[in-house]
Amino acid sequence: MIKLLREFKKNEDGLAAIEFALTLPLLTILYFGTIEASMLVEADRRVTSTASTIADLVARTREVNYCEMEDIFYASSRIIRSKSKGQVKMRISSITEDPNTGKNTVEWSQGRNGMSGLPEGSEVTVDAGIMPSAGSVILAEVEYPYDTPFQYIYKSASNLKQHFYLRPRQSNKVEWIGPTTNPGNC
Repeated sequence: MIKLLREFKKNEDGLAAIEFALTLPLLTILYFGTIEASMLVEADRRVTSTASTIADLVARTREVNYCEMEDIFYASSRIIRSKSKGQVKMRISSITEDPNTGKNTVEWSQGRNGMSGLPEGSEVTVDAGIMPSAGSVILAEVEYPYDTPFQYIYKSASNLKQHFYLRPRQSNKVEWIGPTTNPGNC
């Protein structure tokens, strides 16, 4: 019996197969985890790009109306390439500083796909150093629910969010003209 155990200990037949069987689950997890992480980074970049595009398109104008906002939201939603149009929540707001109180308030705001516009006149916190004196900023916000089979690992990735500020380029502020709801001719 002892001789049989010694021979078994010296026998290396099948050792590579056992090592492969032990390392395969770890290598599989690493492989698919790397793929999922790269897809998450790509989705996060698309959310950031969408927020900057919305802000940029509005900041380039002197005035904007409901139909133009519809076009901007539609064009920007194509950046993410979501399977469902309603998944990408977006909001664009014009924020001005009250010269008397120094508070940042909403001048106008529009939201789509489940993200409503901010109430006119409501106070908003703007990151330090962003708000120009006697001017305004355009605030774009985007939310995108990211679905992954690794939700228990990437908990913060289940809902990607981004906000982006830009100063108007052609004037001190971008004016809203016309109705704030669909006039029916867009």
